[in-house]
Amino acid sequence: MKSKNIQNTLIAFIQTFPALLAFEVVYKILCSVLLKPLLSFIMQIFLNLSGYSLAFNERILNFFTNIPGVITLIIMLALGALMVYYEFSVIILMLYHRLHKNPIRLGTAMKMALTTYKSLENFGSVGFTAYALGLLPLIHIGLRPSLLPQTRIPNFITGELSKTLVGNIGVYLFYVVIFVLFVILLFVLPAMVLDRVSFMKASRRSFSILKKGRLPDALALGIYLILWIVLFNFPGFVPTYFPGISGNGPFTVFLSLFSGNMFAPLMGFLLAGLLRVTLMLLLLTILTAGYSRLDGRVNIDGEALPFIDERLGHTKEKAISFFHISRHTAKSAWTHIKAHPFFIKHQKPIALGVVILAAVGMFSLFYNPPALHSPIVIGHRGSSEGVENTLGSIQGGIDQGADYAEIDILLSKDNVPMVIHDSNLQRLSGENVNVYDLTAKELGELTLFQNDAEGKISTL
Repeated sequence: MKSKNIQNTLIAFIQTFPALLAFEVVYKILCSVLLKPLLSFIMQIFLNLSGYSLAFNERILNFFTNIPGVITLIIMLALGALMVYYEFSVIILMLYHRLHKNPIRLGTAMKMALTTYKSLENFGSVGFTAYALGLLPLIHIGLRPSLLPQTRIPNFITGELSKTLVGNIGVYLFYVVIFVLFVILLFVLPAMVLDRVSFMKASRRSFSILKKGRLPDALALGIYLILWIVLFNFPGFVPTYFPGISGNGPFTVFLSLFSGNMFAPLMGFLLAGLLRVTLMLLLLTILTAGYSRLDGRVNIDGEALPFIDERLGHTKEKAISFFHISRHTAKSAWTHIKAHPFFIKHQKPIALGVVILAAVGMFSLFYNPPALHSPIVIGHRGSSEGVENTLGSIQGGIDQGADYAEIDILLSKDNVPMVIHDSNLQRLSGENVNVYDLTAKELGELTLFQNDAEGKISTL
């Protein structure tokens, strides 16, 4: 980047930072207290309609293959994609106008963002949904949507794959591919928001912009991505997890906030969140500036603002009318209650009951019931101190203080329960044989190798 471009980019970032930081904080709170509970509520309604009180493992697949499950998936993905797109649209519009010396207020950017939904009026919206709710949370580098900032592939999948050389290579290749895809699509959001093109066109344009970029541009983005990876993807640099507050009541919660053991981790976690937001806004500033400089095609529909203002005005009038009607109804009901003989006779007990209910309701927000028992430690397949599911690994779990050992059982050819996970023994023994093709005696004669240890297959 030329020094003048860098200077203009940094100035735009600094000037818009306070307003965008306020927007991000409010949007994250909105996602936490309203949008995520709403999506969970929708999910639970359709689960109940399908006869599922809970959905896990194979039941999830069963749920999403019936009509209520398909409807649920479409609704949740559509709402999620719209929310993610709106968040990034507001930020990019404010940055773009500040970069071009035509700053707009946050409220104006929030209205203008509604006009950019034209980019989602086609089948490309499916691609954007996969990008916003699949790729970005999975890679979680820089561009983290408030609605779904991070997802991970379950450890029971990656853990199993990592036990073999081919599986390990497959896991690493997968992450390399999605990282390369993330880099190729870096300019998708500015293209969709500023030029209102579909996700597919924006993807091709992003790749074209990357090819136009020069070495300084690539170095700037490379340094940024490395900085993010070092800070947030390696443990120990900044706090990435806060265990929360637990106790036996509101008094304990109150005291915990002022104890060194609780206050310091909480502040560290909040500062880490502030650093994430700051770096994300910086990346969006760099991308918006780069798009303006290397492509420059913009199709912002400013003429739609009066129509949006009119629609928002009607909505505001209806909301105010509803508020006045509700207030009048509540006032009439209160007047009627006050005049009732029962209320007049029992005013003090009723007032005391209301205060108690309010206090209980407020304290319940911060109250976690005491644990029914101490945490139970269960060794997965025994432990990693020996070959999985062998007596050595179980003894290793005992030595490390585990309360229980989880083991796997398969039947031998002669129907004896054997403690082994894989039906085929290639991974652990090196021999391409199946458990169900060998007798218990034959299985017991095999030697297993793992974790720099040897072991034997035991009967249950």
